[in-house]
Amino acid sequence: MTVTLLVENPEFGVAAEEKGFNEESELVLDGGFLVPYANSFGHGFRDYDAESERQEGVESFYKLNHINQTFDFVKNIRKEYGQLNRVEMSIWECCELLNDVVDESDPDLDEPQIQHLLQTAEAIRKDYPNEDWLHLTALIHDLGKVLLLPSFGGLPQWAVVGDTYPLGCAFDKSIVHHKYFVENPDYYNPAYNTKYGVYSPNCGLDNVMMSWGHDDYMYLVAKENKTTLPSAALFVIRYHSFYSLHRSDAYKHLMNEEDVENLKWLRIFNKYDLYSKSKVRVNVEKVKPYYLSLIEKERRGKVKKAEGKKIAFLGFGKALKEMDSIISKVLVLFFAFLLGSGNAQDSTTLVPAIITFGDSAVDVGNNNYLYTIYKANYPPYGKDFVNHQPTGRFCNGKLATDFTAQTLGFKTFPLPYLSPEASGKNLLIGVNFASAASGYDENAALLNHALSLPQQVGFFKEYQAKLAKVAGNEKAASIIKDALYLLSAGSGDFLQNYYINPYINKVYTPDQYGTMLIGAFTTFIKDIYGLGARRIGVTSLPPLGCFPAALTLFGNHQSGCVSRINTDAQAFNKKLNAAAESLKKQLPVETTSLLCNPKSLGGTCSNSTQYVFWDSVHPSEAANQVLADALILQGFALL
Repeated sequence: MTVTLLVENPEFGVAAEEKGFNEESELVLDGGFLVPYANSFGHGFRDYDAESERQEGVESFYKLNHINQTFDFVKNIRKEYGQLNRVEMSIWECCELLNDVVDESDPDLDEPQIQHLLQTAEAIRKDYPNEDWLHLTALIHDLGKVLLLPSFGGLPQWAVVGDTYPLGCAFDKSIVHHKYFVENPDYYNPAYNTKYGVYSPNCGLDNVMMSWGHDDYMYLVAKENKTTLPSAALFVIRYHSFYSLHRSDAYKHLMNEEDVENLKWLRIFNKYDLYSKSKVRVNVEKVKPYYLSLIEKERRGKVKKAEGKKIAFLGFGKALKEMDSIISKVLVLFFAFLLGSGNAQDSTTLVPAIITFGDSAVDVGNNNYLYTIYKANYPPYGKDFVNHQPTGRFCNGKLATDFTAQTLGFKTFPLPYLSPEASGKNLLIGVNFASAASGYDENAALLNHALSLPQQVGFFKEYQAKLAKVAGNEKAASIIKDALYLLSAGSGDFLQNYYINPYINKVYTPDQYGTMLIGAFTTFIKDIYGLGARRIGVTSLPPLGCFPAALTLFGNHQSGCVSRINTDAQAFNKKLNAAAESLKKQLPVETTSLLCNPKSLGGTCSNSTQYVFWDSVHPSEAANQVLADALILQGFALL
């Protein structure tokens, strides 16, 4: 495909934006696109100082971004994500995944990102109807934002969205919220803090290390797939968030002649990318046939991605034949608060009900009913589950709690409490309150729009009232007393919150943060104990430093696990052990001994039937089976 750059003799920069006004005081672009002066919040576009409902969150995002985006970080993560050698997914499937993504760095829009893609593409299509390559570029330019989703790595927002800028040379003052770069180690590195840094004059932007995000990732995807899109399209994809260049003319000293030509198209594209954002949604089904035909026409209907749920987490696999030795090293703390043996309501089960609290390791679908990006209700999730359909479980198949239920004699699994089906007689075998992105840290859970543990306890109270209506007060009380209660929490608090959030890790040491989490754990146990729970099983932290997510973000390509993170996990488990012993003394119950096997687990998913990890933090079904067996052996005292 070739591109003619003299389309409608476009003007560039400020001159084009000031071309004219209509009676409603709207700017008119060279293609005829009307540009409102106010965004969807009533403020000017890209006004980072405006007092809007999103301003505080946007500034917090840029602080995290500017502190964490370093030359070494991008070098390492780019190597990981650049593999792209395992799985294929269609462009449109990727577009649909963006229904669950909102860009926290954007002060102008809080709509799902699929709307932004289509708003941009449709606006360009109207003004440049013959430039189908530009329509397709607009459609795919932000597809890299799927990296925010747990199924594609669950990277923090600061590592996916926001304005991009070169690394390895001085940070230009035109970069939004430049003040926060003083906390970036590269700011003081003499190799990186000069005008040219590690680069030479006019070296070409293709040779420049940009801050990591969806732009650079999608650029790598397009190149790896040997796209027939023109160089101008690749330039747009990689640099459309490089605002210090195309709005402030910074870093031109690094550009070559091809960059200069392509910048003209980027400036055209940028107007539509920025000013087409609106609360008025595009009818997806109406425009879908055109874009599907365009994808087919250009023969770019498959976009390579890494296998399983994560794109980048490759190369850390542990074969299932090693599973026994690995699981024997899992940190599993089982706290048993046992009051008598009780009698199961159904003689075919060892306990009358299973009631589960916690995070994504045990969430069976509650997040399907929440406004959160942390969902698992689409393929490839559930590909090995019943009917091969995704249910909301963060796994290719069954969770450890599912295997536990089967081992205890249950014919069906307790439902997610937020499901409409969690009613009537379905409540008799228990329910699941767990929510992905939850944990002991209530603030983090609420920020992720997940169910915090206090909220889960509140639903537990509600469940008891519903159960009494179905079973009667006496039978309901017996079920509550004899049920098995499971809690999984803590991993996300550290990996998805503490280690990546300088607002926390620069204020609290891992030990101090762990102490805060133990306080939440103690409160939770007392709360559910007060509501009648007696058989309570709680999993401790596994060696988080061996998780693929930790290896990618903090491993620096060194062999082995990240020892400092494993040390923090071990220290937390000691606190958890001590807290459990203290609770045993406080609560007037007969207790079993504390079971602990403080060793480690590592690996990542490739073939989900042969590998430990299904993704960067969640075990595969095969691993969950072995893990469930270990839990049952250690949890017999609860029965």
